[in-house]
Amino acid sequence: MHFEGIDRARIAYVGDSVTIDVGGARAAGLTPVLVDPYDDHPELDAARVRELSELVARLVAG
Repeated sequence: MHFEGIDRARIAYVGDSVTIDVGGARAAGLTPVLVDPYDDHPELDAARVRELSELVARLVAG
């Protein structure tokens, strides 16, 4: 495993597909982040951002 010693829940998997990216992240025990620029999935129980710069801003803000 490439991230040996790191809790998988602390690893974010960022993608734009609910089925492939969010589903895959959850199956792997990772934290999913959906890039959802048109707010197509407001009901999704995962972190969502409209663009990657929003994700970076969240990380910097802590």
